[in-house]
Amino acid sequence: MYSAFKLLIIVLYCAAQYVNAQYCYPKTCQEVKTAIKATGPQCRIKPIADDDCVKLRFDGWNHLFLEESFTRFQLFAYVIHTGGIFEERMTAFNLSFNNARFFRLTIRYQSLMDDNLSVCTHVATYTYPNMTDLLPDRFLLTCPITNQSFEGTPYRLEYFISGRRFEYNKKLIFTIPYHESIDEDNDITTYLPFLYIDVTDALLFKLFIQPVPIKFNVTSYRIWLTNNSTGITIDTIISQPLDGNHLQYNFSILDGIYYFQVAALHPNCGKYGCINSTSPFISISMLGSITPYAHYDNQYYMDTPCDIICVLPHL
Repeated sequence: MYSAFKLLIIVLYCAAQYVNAQYCYPKTCQEVKTAIKATGPQCRIKPIADDDCVKLRFDGWNHLFLEESFTRFQLFAYVIHTGGIFEERMTAFNLSFNNARFFRLTIRYQSLMDDNLSVCTHVATYTYPNMTDLLPDRFLLTCPITNQSFEGTPYRLEYFISGRRFEYNKKLIFTIPYHESIDEDNDITTYLPFLYIDVTDALLFKLFIQPVPIKFNVTSYRIWLTNNSTGITIDTIISQPLDGNHLQYNFSILDGIYYFQVAALHPNCGKYGCINSTSPFISISMLGSITPYAHYDNQYYMDTPCDIICVLPHL
């Protein structure tokens, strides 16, 4: 079945450094208000203006039904090559949905240091009533970082997703890794695992770890959860799933400020693992609210953090 699909990569170039920048819309992923006459599943994508993006609210949409468990998300970090005479390497992200039976998706990448540093987009998929089964099984939204100055800074990714029988929101926090640290040319002693935390539910958090490249032959990871207020650390070891999916560690925590560290376990490193990856701080108040806390020098960048690419499996 999967061989019937062909990945069609559609690039929306966002000239974000100019106030009057214009967006261009490819034929198969057009502006929402544009009518499309076609017989197959369609994708319409529309970037959201900066002011409206900052004001978006993603909480309060948890109307979950059985279908929610089938629309699985994963966030991937990897290195892209910009090309040209002065070729650069930078970090990029893929937000991936499997069994993507959704009709609407709104996402926002936003700095934890400055809410004004944000980029949003809205995606709508359409089929005719008798073509529901032709919706893509896999859907990707790619975010290439536009400037290396964003690397090493803490961010949140929020999205709202709705389908025929479900609608819900997610909030993820992570640190944008330096592209040098996730370059596959590294050896295992210098390769940094990418981690992100689902903080949507204050009662149950979820840590996700993107497996390091398979060539390193890593099968387990050590996790440290530290209460920055008390200095108390809990560590555990988890094994990589055989199916190659991201590792998941569910946890609950009390009031305080916390952070995670993760290391791949390998014979070439010590018993505590290879180089550690560190999460942003998470502040838990007595009222149960969650505040991702950026423990970095506050800086302001003039660029928008990323351009949006719609990758739609297409018949």
